[in-house]
Amino acid sequence: MKRGILCALLTVVVLSFPAMSRATEENPAASAKKSDANASMQDVRNEVQRSMNEMITILGTVFSGMATGLQEGAEKAQAQLDGADGTKLVANKKDMAEFLQVRVLKLEEHEKGSWRVTLAIKNINEFPVRLVNLNRKQSVLMLDADGFAYDPAPQTESPRTLTIAAKAAVRARFNFSDLEAKPSLIRVFDTDFPVQ
Repeated sequence: MKRGILCALLTVVVLSFPAMSRATEENPAASAKKSDANASMQDVRNEVQRSMNEMITILGTVFSGMATGLQEGAEKAQAQLDGADGTKLVANKKDMAEFLQVRVLKLEEHEKGSWRVTLAIKNINEFPVRLVNLNRKQSVLMLDADGFAYDPAPQTESPRTLTIAAKAAVRARFNFSDLEAKPSLIRVFDTDFPVQ
């Protein structure tokens, strides 16, 4: 976008030179030196264009460096999440099926329409697994008997990430409120688990 703005500025500057040239042609003294003026104007145009090209090149280099820096930062953050101990990240249905076993331990109704589901999530591997993005929209849903979906209740103990040690299990609790029918399924990363 910035490159487009710079090109537009260059066009305006370059196109303004013929108008300046015509203004000097109205003066008889200036018309005598018409060929010198044309050559001079062409030199100015070339210089402006060369300067603009250099500026575009410099800006391109800066933006390229910024993009590289952002990518390197993202890779470092990923490495920290993965950990030096070889922790595997799980954030989708395929990885969850490959690395974890999930089952519903308990379903409790706290008050009318408010439910808590406790999941047992077992890591079946020889390395730790980190379940991430659990608080992202649609990652965890409760479906009631009528097929309506509910997100976990806000400001609850619902985890954002869960790290599960090698060959171990954890309990994950999710609270849901304002259900209009009895819970039927809990959906985690597009995988359904019956709660009854």
